[in-house]
Amino acid sequence: MLNEHQRRRLGVRFSRLITEAEQLQEALEQSAERAPLRAELRELVDTVRATSVRFAIPLDSARLPAERQVEFWAALWQTRVLDCRPTRLRGSGPVSAELVESLGPEVERIAKQLDRLRSSAADRD
Repeated sequence: MLNEHQRRRLGVRFSRLITEAEQLQEALEQSAERAPLRAELRELVDTVRATSVRFAIPLDSARLPAERQVEFWAALWQTRVLDCRPTRLRGSGPVSAELVESLGPEVERIAKQLDRLRSSAADRD
């Protein structure tokens, strides 16, 4: 069903999701009021692991070359940075024209740098 490239790609993303969800679980205090949230995170991790077994997706991202990890993180960061465009900030309150003019180009510059980083890592892979 999945080719090797697809398995590797899903493996990286699923591995990161599991790692981050487990870190969030640990970060939550051991209080009764947070128990439901910790349980949801555990359920998420269990579901991702079950899916990875069902589709033979490797979860050991440590075996990936460093270039592949750089490519993955740069793409993820780029998505997060692009979500910081002034036009996207309107959901958090008014955005002045001055902010659009000053912050917009900076966000785009950072996104382009991340795209170059991702491309450089992909070319070395």
